[in-house]
Amino acid sequence: MAFTHGMSKTKFYSVWRSMKQRCLNPNSIQYHDYGGRGISLCSGWAKFENFRDDMYDEYQQASITIHRCEIDRIDNNGGYNKNNCRWVSRTENIRNRDNRKLLTRSLSEAEVLLAKAIRNNFDISYRSISKLFGVCRKTIERAIKGKTYRELI
Repeated sequence: MAFTHGMSKTKFYSVWRSMKQRCLNPNSIQYHDYGGRGISLCSGWAKFENFRDDMYDEYQQASITIHRCEIDRIDNNGGYNKNNCRWVSRTENIRNRDNRKLLTRSLSEAEVLLAKAIRNNFDISYRSISKLFGVCRKTIERAIKGKTYRELI
């Protein structure tokens, strides 16, 4: 009988599986943002048990105070390894993303008109429109609704 770790249905295992896919599988939707730009998975973490041995205690500790904690790379350009990873809240993880720079860009009048036309005439999400213009979703939502950022949060 083969030995199993018994964790394949846990959130912790799912984090490992997703991290591995982002870094190693060119067919993964997120590969271009991770493995495709050189974000690596340390060789030991290719095996779940090694990841568990390195990170599970910290995960359990973080889970006490953080609901649904996520893995975060301290250096956003560094790989996934014990020295560069920590457990944080979703909000903190979002704050650490590269796309933070997108918040500062304003849309021109022409871009706002085009975004409104796209939203009104096609069934396209704010997120998809934001990717077309290279800005965050809130910027597009604010522009289309004619509201300030504070009114949307």
